[in-house]
Parts: sequence; C-alpha cells; structure tokens
Amino acid sequence: RVLGYWCFSPGLAMKELLVQGVRSLILTSGTLSPLTSFSSELQIEFPISYEGPHVIQKDQVFVGVVCKGCDNVPLNSSFSKRSSEEYQNSLGNTIVNFARIVPHGMLVFFPSYSLMYSFMDAWKANGIAQRIESQKPIFLEPKKKADLSPV
Repeated sequence: RVLGYWCFSPGLAMKELLVQGVRSLILTSGTLSPLTSFSSELQIEFPISYEGPHVIQKDQVFVGVVCKGCDNVPLNSSFSKRSSEEYQNSLGNTIVNFARIVPHGMLVFFPSYSLMYSFMDAWKANGIAQRIESQKPIFLEPKKKADLSPV
C-alpha cells in the first residue's frame, strides 16, 4: 500500500520559479480576475499587470438559481436524485422554456462531463434536445482539447 501526499498550493511551485531566477512570467486567462486574489493564491507579487475590461456588460448577464422546474419538480442534482427520469425531464423542459424567452445565448453548467452527456443522450431520445434546438443551437464542450472544432 502507498500513502501519497499532494500539495495543492500553487504558491510553492511559483516560489520555486523565483528561486530558479525566472524574471518574466506572462499569465493570460479570462478567469484570473480579480488579480489581487490570484496574486495572493500564487504567493507572488505582480509588479506589472494588466486587467482588461470584461467584454460582456453587467446588464447583459443574469445569474440565478432555479429551484423547481416548470412542472414544479425540485431541481436537485444530488447524486441520489440526478439519475431519475422525472428530474432529467423537468430540467430539460425548464431549459426549453428558458430558451424560448431568453434572447441570444444561454449557458447551462453540469457538475460533470458524464452527466452532461448522459442528459443529452436522454434528451435526444425523448425529443427534449430537439425542442431546445428549435430555440437555440446546442454546443457541447468536449472533454479533450483535440475535439474542439476550429473557429
């Protein structure tokens, strides 16, 4: 038997880079904001930094929690509930209803790739996916970078 210890602090790796004499480090991402908390997490200072404005204005985004589906079924994605057909159908039908009224695009997040793919398979089999696609095109994030379609 083997007992492994893993350090999940990125600060240790970043400090090692400094010890090795790295003078320039370029970090780019759409999710590094705010930089002050990111700098704190990495345990290093950024003497020169640029944080660009977000391309989407605050009035263009709505984030909310939907607790019940359009049929009043609780939208609880806990492990014990997520495989029920009632839950899957309720979530799918609720997405159909939102797709009808939300202008432009929507993002739907799943706890895992396997859950996203299993729901899509179920929705394709029962027609919910086609009802969603009649309102909005569906793009699924692939697991592997190599499976991304070129833009």
